[in-house]
Amino acid sequence: MRIGVSALAMRGSAEDLDSGVARYCAALVDAWIVDAGGHELVVWTAPDFELPQRWRGCPTVRFERAAGAWARYKTLWEWFSAAAAARSRGCEVWFSTAHAVPLRPVVPTVLSIQDLFTFTHPELYTRKHRLVIGLALARAIRSADGLVAISEHTRGQLAERFGVARERVAVTPLGLGHRVEPVAASEVPASALAALGVGGERFLLTVSTVEPRKNLPRLCEAFARLAAEPRWADLRLVVAGSPGWKTAASYRRPRELGIEDRVDFLGYVPDAELAALYARCEAFVLPSIVEGFGLPLLEAMAFGAPVACSGGGALPEVGGDVPVYFDPLDVGDMTRALAELLGAGAARAERAARGRARAARFTWADAAARTLAAVVAAGSAAAPRPGERGPMRQAR
Repeated sequence: MRIGVSALAMRGSAEDLDSGVARYCAALVDAWIVDAGGHELVVWTAPDFELPQRWRGCPTVRFERAAGAWARYKTLWEWFSAAAAARSRGCEVWFSTAHAVPLRPVVPTVLSIQDLFTFTHPELYTRKHRLVIGLALARAIRSADGLVAISEHTRGQLAERFGVARERVAVTPLGLGHRVEPVAASEVPASALAALGVGGERFLLTVSTVEPRKNLPRLCEAFARLAAEPRWADLRLVVAGSPGWKTAASYRRPRELGIEDRVDFLGYVPDAELAALYARCEAFVLPSIVEGFGLPLLEAMAFGAPVACSGGGALPEVGGDVPVYFDPLDVGDMTRALAELLGAGAARAERAARGRARAARFTWADAAARTLAAVVAAGSAAAPRPGERGPMRQAR
């Protein structure tokens, strides 16, 4: 089957993607380059995307740049241009990795859904997010021929919020970081940390976009309680991640708490440098109010970092019995979990070993194969659309 893939979230360089959806797209493509399951894929990217050398010359995966008046806007391009793109390249099914599908599709469509938080937690988003993403996603969920969710949590939300039958949704858990290779803490000198803007050698690490759902103000409050204890007098909090939206409260909270000299906001950190942070942190914490999956948790476990995280959303699906969990809305409970993790002593090594073993279960090869199977199944089962037996079917 010839499959069209909308991946306009991939912009700039494949080695420097700073959004979760863009990384998702790149990881799937990396896996499909190795094994496309006997299918042909045509992948559309943003006009400015630099195709990496490792993707060139693959006979079963080829690439197109989005073109036309809507090419800079992935939602609008998906609505108004994707159907023509699919027709022009003889695609038999269309897979969208974002939150929209063509308004007038000419082939069956399959939608990947990362989360439904603009519906379940609208207060955490801007008005633009709620209007644009909410409108596009709600319409796409109702009109797509097939749905792919990255977690059981998201599948459950689809059933609860939109009445989607669970059997209509394929669950495709994500894989371990496709470009970050673990390094040993001994291989990361203090100078490398300083070069990234880390103010000391003992630190808690969190990796996230700076936006309300990531719950950074409460994390700062929990850290402030820890920082007041003499045994953690040299401990720092390091936040690695780009600014997102509604950032003021997150950046302001350390100053309000009097700990601004012990909190390092690093901004976006490239994958190679991120490896050093995972390796050297005293512990990794993911305080999100809710997550659709939680890739940083998976990466932290792969590096053997002791991990604490909220029980929000899909995080227990990823972490299993490895993390110390806490209620993300309860600063006292968060403080308790961090203190328990930091004071675990010899148990930290055992917990780290379990984390590595659990992380190894999640692979992008498996995620890509499951995704292809879901797309092909939905495409094969969908009722023929007008014109489908014409040039598109003959193109093969």
